[in-house]
Amino acid sequence: MVKKVVIVGLGNIGLKYDMDRRKKFTLSHANAFSKNKSFLLIAGIDTKKNLRNIFEKKYNVSSFNSLKECSKLNSPDIVVISNNTPKRLDTLKNITKYWPSTKIVICEKPLANNLIEAKKIRNLSKKNNINIYMNFFRRSCPGIKILKNKIKNNNLAFPFEGFAIYSKGLINNGSHLINILHYLFGKVENVKVLSRYRGYIDNNYNYSFILKFKNGSVNFFPSTIKKYFTNSIELKFSNGIIKLDNSLRNIKHHKIINDKIFKGFKIMDNNYLELNTNYSLCQKYFVDELLKKINNKSASISTIEDGFYTQVILNKILNNKKN
Repeated sequence: MVKKVVIVGLGNIGLKYDMDRRKKFTLSHANAFSKNKSFLLIAGIDTKKNLRNIFEKKYNVSSFNSLKECSKLNSPDIVVISNNTPKRLDTLKNITKYWPSTKIVICEKPLANNLIEAKKIRNLSKKNNINIYMNFFRRSCPGIKILKNKIKNNNLAFPFEGFAIYSKGLINNGSHLINILHYLFGKVENVKVLSRYRGYIDNNYNYSFILKFKNGSVNFFPSTIKKYFTNSIELKFSNGIIKLDNSLRNIKHHKIINDKIFKGFKIMDNNYLELNTNYSLCQKYFVDELLKKINNKSASISTIEDGFYTQVILNKILNNKKN
């Protein structure tokens, strides 16, 4: 049965990222759901009239100023919450009020502005039997799934150590890296904040910290370069090195080889195996994995529990008063 979808929030991820290049790229919720025959996009919601006009023109689908106004439609099967983070709790409340039969919600990251709001969202979803899936879409990309299997099958030998660099804020961008590392290595055993200082984005704090996992640790550092965006992770295992660059869209597996210059030493091979993420279709893969989950199949998708756990780790970092 085709699932009906409503998108709340027609900003970048909801609509704009690929609105003029929809055939080649799948980077927005609107494009991803419209391309998949198992879903039917029935409405978009946004307070900005210009975005509603673009949405209607591109997808030939009705749009509304508010969820209340849109509630005259029959309940959708799925609602995507891609509006601003402070509005997410109220949006979920309105979904339960106007569409009580809707039981699947897609939520953008982060889940909330703080842990208190995240708990309220989590409790509300449980009370109303709503399955919330977080759009940490990197989990669904092919290259990340291949890397996960390499770790699971012991092709990469523990222990490991790593470092990560995040741009433009811990909550909006560093959270992606935390979520992926949780996916790859399991729960965080310890959080150690090294330093914090005022950043160049909204004068908020930037944090340097260490996440300790069962088999290794990763040091996080905020980027101070303003001219370009960088989210990256480098993981050093006993028998290889994994580099995840350009917002994790490029994943390279380097083997360890004998040093041809200095005998008895081992070094990283400059040659590498590319783990293709096909990043230009990232939202397509997310929707594919969502469909698997709906059909009770194994899926690489972030649940509300994963999203809530990421929020817990963020809370531990943000509430540390290390100077």
